[in-house]
Amino acid sequence: MNPGSRVYYTNVPGLCGSCHVKALTDFKMSSHYRNLMDKGVGPNCVTCHDAMWTKVLTPVEVEMFCTLCHNPRGRSLPDVGPLAKRVLERMAETERTLVQARGTVRGAAQSGLRTEKAEQLLALAATELSHCKGNWHTFRLSALCSRLDQVDDLVAKGLRDLNHSYNGLK
Repeated sequence: MNPGSRVYYTNVPGLCGSCHVKALTDFKMSSHYRNLMDKGVGPNCVTCHDAMWTKVLTPVEVEMFCTLCHNPRGRSLPDVGPLAKRVLERMAETERTLVQARGTVRGAAQSGLRTEKAEQLLALAATELSHCKGNWHTFRLSALCSRLDQVDDLVAKGLRDLNHSYNGLK
C-alpha cells in the first residue's frame, strides 16, 4: 500500500523491467502503461505473469483478462479481448507453419534442390516473427496483425521459390 515500495502497483513495471528491459521498453509504448502511470489504473506485469514472471497466460486467459476492462459495458474498445486472443493464436500458428516450411526446405536441400533463396526468406520470416512476439507488450494489436501478415507472406514466398526450383528440375 506504500507508493514508495518497489512492489507498489504502479512501481511493478520498473521493478520487473530492471531485468526484463525489452518487455518494459515495449510496455512503455502502450496505452496500458500511460494509464497506469497517469491514472493509476490498468494492468501491470503481475496481472498477466504473476510474481517473478512465473506465468504466461494462454490466449483464452488473455481474452478473459482483457475483457475485464475492454467490454461493451465499459465501452472501452470491447473487441480487444477477442482480438488479443486471435493475435496470440495466430503467432502460434505462424510459428508452426514456419517450422513445417523449414522442414520442407531441409528435405528439399537433402534431395539436391537449390534452396538458398527459400532458406533466406524463411530466416527473414523467423526474425520478423521473433520481433512480432517480442513486441507483444506494446499491445498494438493491429500492428501485430500486419506484421504477422508480412511473416506469412515471407513463408509463402519461400515455399513458392522452392516450388519453382522443383518445377525447374522436371
